[in-house]
Amino acid sequence: MGQQAWNGRGKVTFDWRSADDAVLEAHFNPRAAVGDEAVEAHLGEYLAAAEAARESWPGTYDIAYGAGPREALDLHQPASGGNGALFMFIHGGYWRRFSKADHSFAVGGFIERDVTVANVDYDLCPDVTLDDIVAQMKACLAFVHAHAGEWGCDPARLFVGGHSAGAHLTAMLLADPASTALIAGAHCMSGIYETPVVRRISVNEEVRLDEAMASRTNAMIRPPARPVPMVVSVGGEEPAGWQAQSAGYAGIAETAGCAVERVTVPGANHFSMLFDAVSAGGRSFEAFAAKM
Repeated sequence: MGQQAWNGRGKVTFDWRSADDAVLEAHFNPRAAVGDEAVEAHLGEYLAAAEAARESWPGTYDIAYGAGPREALDLHQPASGGNGALFMFIHGGYWRRFSKADHSFAVGGFIERDVTVANVDYDLCPDVTLDDIVAQMKACLAFVHAHAGEWGCDPARLFVGGHSAGAHLTAMLLADPASTALIAGAHCMSGIYETPVVRRISVNEEVRLDEAMASRTNAMIRPPARPVPMVVSVGGEEPAGWQAQSAGYAGIAETAGCAVERVTVPGANHFSMLFDAVSAGGRSFEAFAAKM
């Protein structure tokens, strides 16, 4: 079906089911949309910012929440001890790339606002399946909630958010009744929610979704299990197909009773918009911080 997308230039529609595979690659593979040279520049910015963040915001690293080689999190606490809020950040990478260490820069804005941050990792495709990753995130959320008190946080003020594939995993947590009961609010940052489309692009060579798994992990047909306040953000320069993902997911969340604030980051592509989402002063960051 066609879905509305907002991009700062008026609303558009995009029906991915009627598009050919080359068009889908351009709309749903961010590297193809942005270009290799620009992507590498953005990733260089990520790594430099992550290194600087680890120097500025000390943490407790590699706290295991499960038995998998990457089932661990880094905990960053404000020097003040925090205001009781706890944010669980889930990195992106289309479920097959990157790590929490690459995204240490995601903690800084929240630390500046006295929010404790759990920057979490997970095993990657194709070593595990997307079903496995969703299960890991459910276990991680339960672990973070169980330990919130000992970290000086209020378990009732546990917020979750993620970028790209991390936004999808956030949506899958919201769809699970046991998980969403633990979540006070969410920020879905430039997410891919409708997993069946992934089966038609090159990314699936590593993600390896079959029809059944794509259906099980399709967040676009799995609304939040209870009303949760949230921000759904997207870059203003992202392709229409990708923007339609955010518009579509925001719509099903609203239908489920969630108070959804939709935020477009002007001039931002898929990679650059993350800095807006995690940095004090960013349009989408401030929208989410106001809910914490």
